[in-house]
Amino acid sequence: MKKKNGIKYFKEEWKRMKAYLKSYLKKGQQEDLHRFRVQVKKLRAFFTLSDTLSPHSNMNKKFKLVKKIFKEAGKLRNTYIKHKLADRPEPNTRTSPDLPIAKASRKFRLKVLKYLKKTQSVHGVLKKNIKSIKNSSVHQFYEDQLQQIAGALAPLQFNEKLHECRKRIKVLLYNYQLVQATLGITLNEDYLKQLQEAIGNWHDYLLSPTRLSGDHTTDTTVNVMNKQQQKLKEDIISLTHDFYYRATTAGM
Repeated sequence: MKKKNGIKYFKEEWKRMKAYLKSYLKKGQQEDLHRFRVQVKKLRAFFTLSDTLSPHSNMNKKFKLVKKIFKEAGKLRNTYIKHKLADRPEPNTRTSPDLPIAKASRKFRLKVLKYLKKTQSVHGVLKKNIKSIKNSSVHQFYEDQLQQIAGALAPLQFNEKLHECRKRIKVLLYNYQLVQATLGITLNEDYLKQLQEAIGNWHDYLLSPTRLSGDHTTDTTVNVMNKQQQKLKEDIISLTHDFYYRATTAGM
């Protein structure tokens, strides 16, 4: 990966990240907040690649300020998702300022406005520290990650290790556009996206308010919940079979 390609990628993704954040602050749309978080994850994946392959890079450490905004956005996003999972109507934070989602939104805005002015200096530091990375090193990184994920999925265990596999898969996917031309490994993007989404659905189910609270649950409700959980697990079992071959074979 040439330095100029890394800088170009970084600048484009940073621009999108700030645009989504500013759009949320202006319009209050949850989709903008979600897209902002996705952009942070993409940049974090890029810095993970750089930190792993460039000695003393410490890009993710330099990205700390933006990760603080990301963390606060996550708290706000979780409040919104819990509201949505409880089958409540879309909240209007202006007409209903006392709702938890409205309070969380105000708290987020105050913190972001404090951090936002400082992010420009962070941008300069990060851009300055982007370095060229040997194509062979990138290839080895992908090979190692794929082998480690394959090892973690065999035998398959439904615990936090599975969620960690999802994070690793997303790092590979987020960086694939940047390194694809010189990688030497063809990823089956559709398969990997399907697998990480299935793991994400399972993990979201584990954290769902209905499952965690246990309030007002009947035998019928418990039975439905157990069937949902079993279906999510069956999907993952099917998708994780022969992971390495499927992840590196296009059209599977």
